[in-house]
Amino acid sequence: MEQLISVLIFSLPGLLAYFWIQIFGINPAVKHNAGELVGLSALLWIPVSSINIWVMNILAKSGQWWSYMKTVEDIKNNAEDIRFLTCFTIITLFSSLLVSAIWAVSLYNIFLWVINKIRLFRNIVALDETTSIWDTFFLAFKENKKGDNEKKEKTPSLIVEMYYLNNPDNRMYGAISNMSRPFEAERALILQEPDEWKQAYERYKYPVKRTYVDTKSGLVVNELDNTEHIIR
Repeated sequence: MEQLISVLIFSLPGLLAYFWIQIFGINPAVKHNAGELVGLSALLWIPVSSINIWVMNILAKSGQWWSYMKTVEDIKNNAEDIRFLTCFTIITLFSSLLVSAIWAVSLYNIFLWVINKIRLFRNIVALDETTSIWDTFFLAFKENKKGDNEKKEKTPSLIVEMYYLNNPDNRMYGAISNMSRPFEAERALILQEPDEWKQAYERYKYPVKRTYVDTKSGLVVNELDNTEHIIR
């Protein structure tokens, strides 16, 4: 029981915030080991738990369900109450989401700006806003404004040509509809209408806009520019 309480009070807030940050698209460049993950969760525990304690102290004054908390020992004593654990867990869901959203929207860009200033001062190339080449090529998109009402429209699906460096004659074509998330173990793409796009490429010979190369597996993905020829 003590281990469960420890997880809910001292581990869940940081781990949940780290999970939200990944969902928001800020993914680590490398996989963290257990020790690094514990350290990151401990750092994230501070702002999330501070919000939790602030909210629950307000509830303590109004409802008298648990005692007012000022120290870690006060938290441990209150954690024996099932009502306290339930409320703490529910509030953690929203407070971790709030902290992660603030980091993803504002603080991340501020820290990235400072880091890039230092890197440029040291004559090192600045870091991109996205955390991986996979993000930059497959997941990033721009929003275009059209008309006076400023309706936003996402860019269309990527039309791609795929092959391996060791077998360039065997090529696939299609419109990418879904792709793996950056933190998934395997990289995968779903191509729509591969036969139709192959026929269209053989007819129009679309130019290549960008090329993604996986230096480990030898996979090459060419983004094709089909703006001049729209398939009906």
